[in-house]
Amino acid sequence: MFNTIRKYWEKISPEYRGIVFFLIALFSSNFIWKLTISGTEIEDAVSVTFLWFDVSGIFRAVMYHSAYTAHVMLDFFGVHHILVNNVISFANGNSMSVITGCTAIKQVFIACCIFTFSRGPWLHKLWYVPLALVFLACFNIVRLFLLSFVVRDCVDMFEFYHAFVLKYVFYGVLLVLWYIWDEYLRIRLS
Repeated sequence: MFNTIRKYWEKISPEYRGIVFFLIALFSSNFIWKLTISGTEIEDAVSVTFLWFDVSGIFRAVMYHSAYTAHVMLDFFGVHHILVNNVISFANGNSMSVITGCTAIKQVFIACCIFTFSRGPWLHKLWYVPLALVFLACFNIVRLFLLSFVVRDCVDMFEFYHAFVLKYVFYGVLLVLWYIWDEYLRIRLS
């Protein structure tokens, strides 16, 4: 079996092997996430399990922290709103609920998997991977901030921006971070 996989791998042009690896790691880690994490959300009742262990507290804490950080950014820019628990409400009656899926924990997990199995010196991964994860977490807060404006001003477009535009921009940012590692830092630091 490994010989068959190796044969197919060697057929791939060397300049495309990196992106093929990225896609395999992305889809594999997403599949592992779907197999190991399950959960439900009904208003404030959050139940998330990793295999058989309840990890709801971790997800709930990150969920409230994400909502609060988006709230602080909205305050900083003078946007009138109210934060109650994990719900950001605006004067026009529109509101946005920050749920566990909005925490970027899944994307951080996927990034950890991709960078862990990427080529390159481990010593330099020790500083680049945490830096990339912090960048992804900060980008997620910016994403929530931008979605707040969509909810406030054009709630009909929320699903489009949430499910399509900003979701894939998030994965695009992950691709750029990996590309910086694979094409520039990995080679120069080796």
